[in-house]
Amino acid sequence: MEISSGGLWGELCVPEVTENSPVRKICKRVQITVGDGDASRPIYLVPYDPTAADNQTKDEREYCTNILVQRVLVYAMSVLGRAEVPDFVRINGRDILREATFKISDYWQASELKKLERRIIQILHSTLNKGIIREKVQASGDWIEVHLESLDLQKAALNMLQRSHTETMAKALASPQLQLDEADN
Repeated sequence: MEISSGGLWGELCVPEVTENSPVRKICKRVQITVGDGDASRPIYLVPYDPTAADNQTKDEREYCTNILVQRVLVYAMSVLGRAEVPDFVRINGRDILREATFKISDYWQASELKKLERRIIQILHSTLNKGIIREKVQASGDWIEVHLESLDLQKAALNMLQRSHTETMAKALASPQLQLDEADN
């Protein structure tokens, strides 16, 4: 991938491909996005990588953490929304992070990973443990459980997640993480 005049470009390079090979047809430079500089940034498939913080600007870290929080919320809403009420729904922090990162977090060796999973659980707990579902939400360091006794409670939980202020949640998620990164160095 390369950002150059006109946008973001990608090229597949396969060594030792002959001119007559069918693979050769896809080994060409293609434009992925139009724009210059920041306007042509790659699409973020993995919204957060704890090992990349040193290579990102503050704005990039905030952007990536915000995207991670949005994906966490979408995953939590999908799990709660598919529950057959009445039900006890338990979501594991590792599963949340795995789904929010397209399963890439399974390959991370970062020491902060467990702390990040626990922080995600804390944020979800503080988001959900309000209003009519207060006391129906339990959390440990590794999981969150929501007792959905009725469709009204399910709708309330989904509404709380949908209305969440992702930027505030992202700051809560990133702040302890950045402190951890600095302490590790």
